[in-house]
Amino acid sequence: MNMGRTVVLYASRYGTTERYAKEIAQRLGCKAVNVKQWKQQRFSDYDTVIFGGSLYASAIRGVKALTKHEALLDGKRLIVFTVGMAAPDSPTLEQVRAQNFSPDMQRRIAFFHLRGAMDYARLSPLHRLMMAGMHAAVGRMKEPTEELRLIQETYGKRMDWTDRAAVEPIVAAAKA
Repeated sequence: MNMGRTVVLYASRYGTTERYAKEIAQRLGCKAVNVKQWKQQRFSDYDTVIFGGSLYASAIRGVKALTKHEALLDGKRLIVFTVGMAAPDSPTLEQVRAQNFSPDMQRRIAFFHLRGAMDYARLSPLHRLMMAGMHAAVGRMKEPTEELRLIQETYGKRMDWTDRAAVEPIVAAAKA
């Protein structure tokens, strides 16, 4: 497959998704483009569209760049990766797919999740408030999930779970 007909789009708030997108693009020899600079009519220039978005309470940042142009993506290879605190094998990721994509898109998308980073000092006031609320709620739970325990344990700290090698399955899917 001609990797020149592949594009990596991304929506990143704090930079982790952007770093992963650029790593994938470098390995594939294609462009990484922030969805803010993307023009939907350009979908016709590509055979493979890879999209990465950071994950916030099951919502994928920037995903409307794909979902509102679903018809323009017909016949294209679609690969989506999310970036967040959840483990890549978390059962909650199926809910993320269902919440963000139509049933048809869910069937067509190769879906991946990568571990991200968290730096509470860099969070926006809204995100800081949301994390404080979640931290308090988890503290009251008798049996929080592994993901919720992770939020509790890392609250207020700087954590980085990124792994450049984690993009390999995405690169392989694009080359397949």
